[in-house]
Amino acid sequence: MERLRGECLFGVDDMAIGGRIGAKDFDLDASMTCGQVFGWHNVDGTYFGIIDSTAVALRQLGNHVIYRSTKHIPPNRIRAYLGLDEDLDSILEEITVDNFMREVTRRVRPLRLLKQDPWPCLCAYIISANNRIDRIDAIYKRIASRYGELRKEGHYKIYTLPQPHQLARCREADLRACGLGFRAPYVLEAARRVSDGSIDLNLLRAMSYDDARQALKTI
Repeated sequence: MERLRGECLFGVDDMAIGGRIGAKDFDLDASMTCGQVFGWHNVDGTYFGIIDSTAVALRQLGNHVIYRSTKHIPPNRIRAYLGLDEDLDSILEEITVDNFMREVTRRVRPLRLLKQDPWPCLCAYIISANNRIDRIDAIYKRIASRYGELRKEGHYKIYTLPQPHQLARCREADLRACGLGFRAPYVLEAARRVSDGSIDLNLLRAMSYDDARQALKTI
């Protein structure tokens, strides 16, 4: 952990805790904008968002990612979130099964699968049903700003997605007012089931793929 010196790279003086991690074979822009993660704000190449309920700013400089946060986050957690701890060559070798996939992986090699927090990921993908990337992101941010918690004061305001128990207290009409439409009851059901413990998202990581998939399909 170190305090970044020199020019204010992120334009946020109170995000003084941070550091630098290696990011070979990585494209932050592609990974953030491809439609796998939502709720982040891109300001001139710097991405502001939430990791583990903490406000974080990320920026790529060559083969490194510079990060800042309002509270200490271990560098290994940043690496894991960005998928930088995965064996990329082994993954690409396994999925490159024909000429089509060979061309795909050549073009998007630096794109990584982000290791998101389970609840925001689940909520975002329910929102994604029959939806566009820009609209998913707008709905996600609207829910966060109305029912989440402000994690940073100043020029850039970053809100957490409300925790399941917070969202479970909402009415379906409240969520429809955020633009969810027909997805509102599904988000509400998911929040209630995670909140009451009938679905434990953390246990999914220890399950086989098939068992975890079946558990998620019950929502």
